[in-house]
Amino acid sequence: MGCSSIGYFFLGLFLLIWLINEPSGWFFVLFVVLVVGVIIFATQKARQSKSISELVAMARELRRFEREIPRLADSFLALEKNEFAFYERSGVQLREYKSPGRESSGGFGGASFRLTDRISVGGG
Repeated sequence: MGCSSIGYFFLGLFLLIWLINEPSGWFFVLFVVLVVGVIIFATQKARQSKSISELVAMARELRRFEREIPRLADSFLALEKNEFAFYERSGVQLREYKSPGRESSGGFGGASFRLTDRISVGGG
């Protein structure tokens, strides 16, 4: 637990005590929540709009690319329906790295469940 976590705890505790003693403070909390919600909504909409405009630009570029570069008529590539080959290169190999595996000895360890990124609980 870091210093900032303790600070947030005390800040939250102070806020809770203040809200208990001053019920009109809930209006302030509601106002802050609404403002933060509107800001988050606006930024999400802006990001979505930017992503859509980038996708539209990419689609235009791909259509231009498809018109200008000739397709290969016969290819040894296994293409799906509506897929086209524009370029083919011989002498290229596809390799897949596989680990040698792990060795373990002993009995059954049971199931393990991850609680956080550093803590897991196992049974068995």
